[in-house]
Amino acid sequence: MLLDVRQGAQTEGTRLRLTLGAGASRLVRIPPGVAHGVRNLAASTGHVIYFTDVHFSPEPAMCDEGRLPWDYAGAEIWDVTRG
Repeated sequence: MLLDVRQGAQTEGTRLRLTLGAGASRLVRIPPGVAHGVRNLAASTGHVIYFTDVHFSPEPAMCDEGRLPWDYAGAEIWDVTRG
């Protein structure tokens, strides 16, 4: 799930849900300021390969990325929609 949280951006508030895996793997570039999360729908372990331009630091004072609550976009964003 991708959510544009960049204030003032033309695409602010835009959401995008992608279903990947089972032969549908893709490279996804996520711009700075776009919130993102992953949910594994399979019964088996999934793999996400995540490239960054800056090393992650768990220390809040050293962290260059914002943190949002898991339900920031609404808890229903994580519900599976079939169709």
